Amino acid sequence: MTLGTWLLDKAAGNDKKMRRLVAYWGATALLYAASLTFFWVEVRFGKANAGIAFIFTGLVVTGEIAFLLLIRNFERLGLSTAQLSLYQSWFAIVCIALSYTGQGPLRGATLLGLFVVLIFSAFSLKAREALSLSIFAIVFLGATMCAMPFTAPQFFDLKTELLHFMLASSGLLVVGVITGRLNNLQASLKAQREELRTAAEANRKLATTDELTALPNRRYMTELLRHDEQRRTGAVDSICIALIDLDWFKKINDEHGHDAGDEVLKQFARLGRQHLRESDVLARWGGEEFLLYLPGTDLRSAHAVLERLRSQVESARLLRHAGEIAFTFSAGLVELAAEEPVEQGIRRADGLLYDAKLKGRNLVETDMEAGLKTGSGPSQAEHGA
Repeated sequence: MTLGTWLLDKAAGNDKKMRRLVAYWGATALLYAASLTFFWVEVRFGKANAGIAFIFTGLVVTGEIAFLLLIRNFERLGLSTAQLSLYQSWFAIVCIALSYTGQGPLRGATLLGLFVVLIFSAFSLKAREALSLSIFAIVFLGATMCAMPFTAPQFFDLKTELLHFMLASSGLLVVGVITGRLNNLQASLKAQREELRTAAEANRKLATTDELTALPNRRYMTELLRHDEQRRTGAVDSICIALIDLDWFKKINDEHGHDAGDEVLKQFARLGRQHLRESDVLARWGGEEFLLYLPGTDLRSAHAVLERLRSQVESARLLRHAGEIAFTFSAGLVELAAEEPVEQGIRRADGLLYDAKLKGRNLVETDMEAGLKTGSGPSQAEHGA
């Protein structure tokens, strides 16, 4: 672990956003340290004002400590990162202007710090805020230069100051406009990325969700089962699969119309979402057929889940203008063996579903002993073929 990483861990902890803000603060602290070093070297050779150097040093140290505390508590204080950036930029402009008044012939280099401040703020301020910051820097710099004949007459030269002001002000305006444009471009790109993310999520949902019932579709369930099959080991919890088919669905369509059939499918999906467990996944497998995935569930528990759902569906009524429509379902339920392929388990469930249909429908058929099978639907003779 490097010294910088250790200091960052101590100052910011594990929060990514806080670490980023503290890292930015550390970078500005290094820039201030370099400026102080340059200032005191000039003082050592008699080219800068020692009194202003002391004031500048005290201001920088106090300000940096205050900003570190502000960054550590900005959320508690209700501040945004943009506000933090703006406050730091104002402070930096004041420090640069103060430093400019006390330095000697090389003080023009100090003005480069103003451009660094504006570029630093380009990623957090809006275009209007960036331009306002540029204007603030120009006005404050102009006021500072006007005060120099009274505060630092030994370093003041009118022609030099006018040249510095003209170059700095024109550059600050240009940089302010450019940073504002960059910020607008960044905001536009961010909005486009969000739109693309939303569109991708919508497409993913359309590709994996059945439009009529809003349940996961066959594609989603196939991918889920394939993923489960790849990670399964002999030590995992039991997994059950049920193949469900609505009874006499063609008869409902023929007698009440396909709109009624669609409503039956949707009502069955609603009942499934209401009465199945959160861990269970019910998907529309095709037509009036559904596949139920019950992870972490043994055959006895899964049978109890299916029986509760069967009872709820049997009691439900779909209200139509021509009267009530009752419907039921039959199901084949299996528990996957430790290394049994999912496709083989589905084929076993399909065979049990066929047995449930032959035995009179409205039945959950499993490969358990007959005494555990509690479905109690009407006989096949009552239903008809």
